[in-house]
Amino acid sequence: MLYNNQEQLKRVIVYDVFSPPVASRIYAYTSLAAYEAIRFKEKNYPSITAQLNGFADMPEPEKDKSYNFLLASTKAFFEVARNVRIFSYDSTVLYQDKLYADYRSLLDEETYDRSISLGDQIAEKILQRVSADQYKETRGMENTLEAAKRSKPFSLKEYFY
Repeated sequence: MLYNNQEQLKRVIVYDVFSPPVASRIYAYTSLAAYEAIRFKEKNYPSITAQLNGFADMPEPEKDKSYNFLLASTKAFFEVARNVRIFSYDSTVLYQDKLYADYRSLLDEETYDRSISLGDQIAEKILQRVSADQYKETRGMENTLEAAKRSKPFSLKEYFY
């Protein structure tokens, strides 16, 4: 399932023609969100975000409560994808709706709701870091070559003579 989630995202990234640095940023944050939720499925899987700068502590599942961590992981993944502003996000909605409906039919209501909530909480913590990574500020910077061209009159003679 996690592979299929990545495939859905990959289709959107290719369709939206993101540059490699922007695509890698999207993959990194969505993958971190997915991992931080699914790691609770196995004991002793460490938090990756705890080892990185600028991330808040991740929420943890309530003790002695049932969760479906694959569902929580999927929810965190797509919530982060939606909020990092991929343009064609809506193309993943039908896929997500089917997944969530399948989970709803398989899980009791409390487990489903808790899992969705955990995914949302993890996504929120990841998105706090997204909003502080200075991506928006760097998107507004001038291209260095273009700025250099404007700083002095451009002449072909300088390059050929």
